[in-house]
Amino acid sequence: MTPLEAKEHLHTKGYCSFNIADLDYKLFDIVNQYKCDSNDSQRENMIFLRGDFSTTSGEASINTNFKSFENANEIKNEKLSLLKKEDIVQIWLYGHPKNEMAPLRVLYTELTKYFYDIDNNVDLNLDISISLYNKGCFLNDHIDGKSPVKNYASMLVYLNKDWKEEDGGNLILRGDDNIDYKVVPEFGTVAIIDLQNFDIYHQVEEIVNDVERYTIICFPFDKKNLAKND
Repeated sequence: MTPLEAKEHLHTKGYCSFNIADLDYKLFDIVNQYKCDSNDSQRENMIFLRGDFSTTSGEASINTNFKSFENANEIKNEKLSLLKKEDIVQIWLYGHPKNEMAPLRVLYTELTKYFYDIDNNVDLNLDISISLYNKGCFLNDHIDGKSPVKNYASMLVYLNKDWKEEDGGNLILRGDDNIDYKVVPEFGTVAIIDLQNFDIYHQVEEIVNDVERYTIICFPFDKKNLAKND
């Protein structure tokens, strides 16, 4: 989709995808700072590394600082070996970027302004993190539910230069038309899920190859909505 087509699709179907370079090359330059190819892991650029391993019963949920990727990955593999996969809701790692946050704040401010036509007077809260999916990680089909602070959207920017569809890890989006829309997490691709008027089902396919999938994630919202819920 072109950015204009993506904007229309977001507000009529609840989701969209496009390439960041087609919207603004200055924003592409920001994303390029975080690019990850097959020879370059982004693990060292993540702090407060955490894992999210959840089952339908919640008994195996783990959400803690693992200090190192190796420790987090060891626990992830242990959980995969002990649990029946059909009982696991999600398994992935995430953290926060070590790099200067100002460029990412510019990126997500501009994306929110473009897709929601907000002006410079809106005081945005930008909760930014990076997710890391590697072999065995996935996210089952689910909806996010209504946010008490009324997030504008879930905004995902993919960092993976050499990603192949057959690696798995593809985002599957499904709106009211019940048609699956696949987003391959290639470098520079942006996927947006509207959280103002829609609550669509989505999932991440299991990663089947020995690769690492990185995504910058943001849930922007107007800070005045936070004050209303205090």
